[in-house]
Amino acid sequence: MANRYYHELASDHPINFFNEIYLTPEEYAGIGARFDSLPPVTAKWDNLYRVNILQLRRSHAITDLAETMKALFPYFWIHDPARYLPVARLKMRSFVQNVAAGQQLEILDGGLVQFFTDGLLLNGFSKSFIVGELQALLGELQDLHPFLIYFSPSDIEGSIRQTFAARGEVYKVGRHFPYAQGKEKDDLQLYVDFLTDYHDIAREFVTQTNGRKLAVDNSNREWTDYERDILRQFGVEPVDAAVDPIPFASLTGEYGWQDKTFTITWEQGTLYASYNTYKKRLIPKSETEWYISDNSVELHFVRSSDADASADSFTIGGSDISQDWSRTGTQFVRNRTGGAG
Repeated sequence: MANRYYHELASDHPINFFNEIYLTPEEYAGIGARFDSLPPVTAKWDNLYRVNILQLRRSHAITDLAETMKALFPYFWIHDPARYLPVARLKMRSFVQNVAAGQQLEILDGGLVQFFTDGLLLNGFSKSFIVGELQALLGELQDLHPFLIYFSPSDIEGSIRQTFAARGEVYKVGRHFPYAQGKEKDDLQLYVDFLTDYHDIAREFVTQTNGRKLAVDNSNREWTDYERDILRQFGVEPVDAAVDPIPFASLTGEYGWQDKTFTITWEQGTLYASYNTYKKRLIPKSETEWYISDNSVELHFVRSSDADASADSFTIGGSDISQDWSRTGTQFVRNRTGGAG
């Protein structure tokens, strides 16, 4: 059986709202004049206008892009999640219709719990309301006989601290969100509280869900073991040599483009990419192609003719990216005079 994987930030994920905004005709009338003549920025969808944020950011025809983004800011899913609930159901129905006739295993990464738990919880919606919306969304998938897999650590705070230590940064809950109002806690503890509530919602959702499901305690972070367990649920045995042994030292080092530097490091069995305070785990697609763990940006490493030599550069790939450094085709070249390599 073939399979298709939908990265949680990819545009073909049915409930990814990171890169699009939905406006009513009245709202669009006040903003759309800025970009109405720039296809494919805008499309009519149901009774709403869908604005493609990636295309908008890539457009060089808008002279007031910063002001345009500021005007759109209140309508992003994270600030007004309620408007996206009916849109999500419609998009999920469309997704079901598109894949129902196929014989593929469709793997939806994240999304189902993440988008709505994040947005609704941050904006003060109750846990019971969020669980109900998740159940309704999952209900749209019933014709596809979904298998729900949920990763959750038994030691939430320990897992969070371990993640922050590895990444060298502490994520924050925006103090402007209703969730943070009146809570006199530091950034770390507030984030621990948020993810604990997130965990409670997801656990209740999984518990109430009928049908096939698997809850995985990922406290030990043994990803290979988890993958094997999941594959066995589908009656599939893993292929031990799916990716040939990779000489990780040949990929590590500093790579530069213009004034920007990426540092690739190998730490405790994991390959990381770092840029300023940005540090993310890299996931292998092949010996030379990797993607950033929670981002759809791909790094395509290029070696010299000597197979044993270190990589000379990497080229940015992926279709759902918008920052200047991550434009498809941007090439970061190894710094041969220094760095981690």
